[in-house]
Amino acid sequence: MNHDLLLMPALLEAVETEYSEKSTVEVNKRSYTDTPWQWLTDREQKARESSEFSIFEDESLLISEDEYLEDEYINNLIDKLKGIAPGQEQWRDYQELGVEIFNYLFVPDLLYQPYEQWCLDADGIFDTPSSKRPDAIYPIVSDRFMQGKWEKLFSSACLFLVVDFKNLCEPPKSKEVEQVANYLSDKARRKIGLLCSREKPSKSAFQARYNVWDKQENLVLFVSDEDIKEMIKLRYDKLDPSIVLTKQMYRFLSKLS
Repeated sequence: MNHDLLLMPALLEAVETEYSEKSTVEVNKRSYTDTPWQWLTDREQKARESSEFSIFEDESLLISEDEYLEDEYINNLIDKLKGIAPGQEQWRDYQELGVEIFNYLFVPDLLYQPYEQWCLDADGIFDTPSSKRPDAIYPIVSDRFMQGKWEKLFSSACLFLVVDFKNLCEPPKSKEVEQVANYLSDKARRKIGLLCSREKPSKSAFQARYNVWDKQENLVLFVSDEDIKEMIKLRYDKLDPSIVLTKQMYRFLSKLS
C-alpha cells in the first residue's frame, strides 16, 4: 500500500482548516451580504452612513478606484456566466468566457493564454489536430498554484494545466472525461486536466476519472459554475482560488485503495 495515501485524510483536513481560518479572518474584515461582488457596495453604504455630512469618520471604509474597477469587472463576469444558456448554441461564448475567468483567477501563477492562440502557428493556422486541441493550455510557472501539491503527485514532470469547457445541459459523463484524458500526455508534460461544465459531474464521470488515474496516472478535476463562483470569491478576497482544486484532488486521492 502507498503510505503517502494514508496521510491524505489528515492532509485534506489540514488544508480545509487553513482555508477556513484564512477565509474567516478575511471575511470578518468586510461587510457583505451573500456574494463577494456585493461587498464593496455594502462598504460604500456603511461609509456614507458613517457621517451625517458625508465626511468619512472611518477611512478603512473608503473604496479605492482599483477596488471599484475590480468590483465592476467581477460583476460583469458573473452576469455573463448567468447569461449564457447551457447548450450547443452558446458553446463558444462559454469557452471564451471560461478562459477569461481563468486568466483572472490564476495569472501570474499560470501564464496568460489568449483564447485558442496557444495552438496557432506563425501564420495563424491551427497546427494541432482538433482531437488533441483543448480549449486552453496554461504553462504552470509558480509553485503557488495548488500550493505546489501537484508536484509530488506524479512520477513524471507536469508543466502544463489543460482546461476544457463543456457547455452541457446535463452533468458531464464518462465521454467528456475521456476526451479531457485524451489531451493529457507524459511526453508533453501535461498531467492535470480540468473539465469545466455547468453542473456537478455524474457518477459515470467520477468512475471515468478513476479509470484515467488507474491506467495513465493522470488527474482530471471537475469545475462547475458553483466552483467558479467560489474561486472568484476567493480571488476577490485576496485568497488562493486554487485551494478549491487542491481540496478536490485530496478528496479523490484519499478514496483510492
